[in-house]
Amino acid sequence: MDAKLPDCVANNLRGVGPAKLKDFSTRGLLALAKSMDRALAQERRGTAVEAAAPVSTAPMTDAETKDMALAEHTFVGAAAAGAEPTAAEREAALRDGLIRQALEAKNARAKLRKDAASALDKVGTQALDSIEEQLAAMKVAAASDGAPSGQPPPPQQGAPTEKEGEDEEEEEEGAIRELPPRKPRTGVRVACFNSCKLREQTLGMHDQFLAFTAMLAQSFDVIVFQEVPAGGDADAQLTRLAKIFEEHTPRFDIFQYAVSEASGPVSSASEGKNAKYKERHAVFVRAPLRILAHREIEELDGARFDYRPLAVLIQMDEEAADILGTDRMVVTSIHMPPTDRKKARDQQLRALLKHYPLNADARVDEAFSIKAHRDAKRKGEKAVHLLCGDFNCHPGATEKDGAEVYGLRAAGWARPLIGDEIPTSAGGRTLDNFLLDSEAEAKLHNRAVVTAEVLSVDFLRRPATENHEGQKGLSDHMPIGLVIKKPLAPAPRKEAEGGGSEGVLV
Repeated sequence: MDAKLPDCVANNLRGVGPAKLKDFSTRGLLALAKSMDRALAQERRGTAVEAAAPVSTAPMTDAETKDMALAEHTFVGAAAAGAEPTAAEREAALRDGLIRQALEAKNARAKLRKDAASALDKVGTQALDSIEEQLAAMKVAAASDGAPSGQPPPPQQGAPTEKEGEDEEEEEEGAIRELPPRKPRTGVRVACFNSCKLREQTLGMHDQFLAFTAMLAQSFDVIVFQEVPAGGDADAQLTRLAKIFEEHTPRFDIFQYAVSEASGPVSSASEGKNAKYKERHAVFVRAPLRILAHREIEELDGARFDYRPLAVLIQMDEEAADILGTDRMVVTSIHMPPTDRKKARDQQLRALLKHYPLNADARVDEAFSIKAHRDAKRKGEKAVHLLCGDFNCHPGATEKDGAEVYGLRAAGWARPLIGDEIPTSAGGRTLDNFLLDSEAEAKLHNRAVVTAEVLSVDFLRRPATENHEGQKGLSDHMPIGLVIKKPLAPAPRKEAEGGGSEGVLV
């Protein structure tokens, strides 16, 4: 079946339903899902669909191995709560997820073609549909009255015909097509949260956690977590979280996610009593956005990061690309050392801000500046670069003489989107923030509305004070949100040639 992959992609899986897709190998399903997504993106842009390459019989390449690992992170979960899935269960979950991804691309491509045909001849299409419905009704009526003379006798029971098999296949695909239509995109939304070890199992926290995750799933395209626990059932916990996100979207959108390896300060590098201080970053991305690649940043300019930042390259859909002015965004989750390790924090933050623009591997090989993008002769526009997370300080802090403490502007970053008087923590300090590269910020300023805020969620863990008894909560940090959206006002009128205007407002 793998040998038929190019034909299946070219024909948009015509006549190939979930049952037949199971005949592909796992490697073939991975190649099929990627090829179908690529074909969908090309058809949306109006470009010719490139022929899909046949599946190789050689050992898997490094790129394929990474793609397979990413797919496992996305689709493989625990077989039951608290249980580690067996190898067979992991393989089955992975294959089911890849099949679903391929079918979703198929349905989107079919809808795209149908919409195009409808726009050309809507009346004719409706007439054809009506005729097909009448013919179907006539066939049903004829079947109920008995087969007419001259027709072959009906097949014996237990021997399903090829037609019946196709009908069953269409019914299975029909269930996927009955999802509500996707609403037009109004913005690109990113949420960021220091999760304080994802303590949803803490007494009294579970209901708050479910309400919080529902809000994130319904409102955001990219969800970034710091302080994700390591060890134990941490992987199953992330998979369950992705499924919770999926269940709270109207279309049951798939959430891909990338996760870093466990890391922590040198004192917690071993698996001893300090291992509890090891943590990970996790970045969830909601379809139709896609994760293309991710990298961990272990060290820059001799500065070793206690909690290694995770950079994730995200492919935008057509509507999101229209808002951003580019079809790619690199989102990097960071967690700097706390205030009691100020020297290490300042060294690591300065190194990140200064050397991220200089280190191609740190930014997933995406150019940082417009000039570098053009010099490399890359297609399209350069990616947007976004740093977000727990800085454990305000990255835009200045000295008394006005000089920047961390060299933000000199390194090519715009000012922090959350001001230094807006608290994001239980202690009333501004510790969490968003940073855009300065060229992207300037471009977005001219074409979109960019807003960042502390999300209003009543679960903050607050310490006891004279006027407050204290409050347990999911975290001692508030989540923050970034929205980049289309302006609601009409586009300004352009001046006509000759110095006049196209119209005069009265």
